[in-house]
This record gives sequence, structure tokens and C-alpha cells, in this order.
Amino acid sequence: MKEELEQKLMDKFKFMEARNVWSGEKLNFPMPCSCGEGWFQLIWNLCEKIETELMKLPKNSDYEFMVLQVKEKYGILCFYTGSIPSLIADAIFNAICEAEGRSTTICESCGAGGITKHRGNWIRTLCNQCGEELGYIDFNDKENCNEEF
Repeated sequence: MKEELEQKLMDKFKFMEARNVWSGEKLNFPMPCSCGEGWFQLIWNLCEKIETELMKLPKNSDYEFMVLQVKEKYGILCFYTGSIPSLIADAIFNAICEAEGRSTTICESCGAGGITKHRGNWIRTLCNQCGEELGYIDFNDKENCNEEF
């Protein structure tokens, strides 16, 4: 994802600032999102839901929510966090699962509707146009597939 989009996420959602995984120390740059720009709105919407849940914590709570990694793996958004208080854990886990599931229908490259495609062993969720431009084909396209899985 472009750094300016990562910066927008960090500016709005402080928990999207990169941190040292072991110490939790803020690193003063945005959390790198190792995925395409097409999922920006999906990640933004997920962060809004998380922020809403975090506001339900008691005001005197010293808990600080931490995002550990945001990436694409096998054509699916993966959003990893640190520990979550039980008071809001179910809601946050559900929001993350929903976003990860939705990522299988959104082109990672442009944000249009997409399906899972492959190029050799590489798998991504892409629309037909982006898939064609990047050399990816549908899993069900037996005619153009010369590889077996």
C-alpha cells in the first residue's frame, strides 16, 4: 500500500502507528500495510469498527490496543493484533473476521469486485481487468491453466 494511505490510517487511528513488537514502543511511522491500495477502504472501515469498540473501555483503563501486522496472504487480508480485553474481544474478533472474509470479494489492486486468481503459485484477489493486466487467471480456468495444484 502507498505510504500516503498508510499515513492517513495512522493520522486517524493512532493504533495504526508501527510499534516494536517486543516493547510496544511507538516507532513514529505508519503501520506498513503489505497489501494493495484496493483494500484501503476495507481496512479503514475495520479500523472505524475497532475504534468504536475501544471507546467502550473504561476511561481510566491503561490498555493500549496494538496492531502487529496487516498483510495479504493467499489472496486474503490478514489483520493481526496484540491482546484484546475480554470486554470487547468478541466484537473486535468478529469485525476482523468480517473484513478478512470480505477481502475475498474485493480487488486488492483497485477496490472493485474481485475473485481469487493465481499466477503460478501466487494467489491474489483481483478483478478481471487487474488480473489480466498482472497475468493472473481464475482457478476455474482449466483452458488457460497449464499447471496442476
